[in-house]
Amino acid sequence: MASQHDIINSQHDSKAEAQRVLNVDENGAKFTPATEETLQSMADPLAKYKDAGMDVASNPMYFGYIALDGSWYIKKLDTTSGTTFCKGDVDYETNWINRASLTYELFNEVF
Repeated sequence: MASQHDIINSQHDSKAEAQRVLNVDENGAKFTPATEETLQSMADPLAKYKDAGMDVASNPMYFGYIALDGSWYIKKLDTTSGTTFCKGDVDYETNWINRASLTYELFNEVF
């Protein structure tokens, strides 16, 4: 025979499973479950970007990255002042050409 502890745990597990199936939290509020892509971008804001270009001929050096949705960022590596970033939503090609004149900021200010 099941103990009172087992019954309570079973009821709790069933309630938790029902909440997951119905997409409601413990207070009954509806929510949208996170997708794998959303979770990945929360863990690493740069995960969606792929290499798109680099200019390492002089100091500073530039590294370009673009995502499938057209968003992009450029990393500027200056051997005296460090690493800074800029980003945008469209027109990577034009911004890559003009990379030396863009405004760069620290990672936490850009992402």
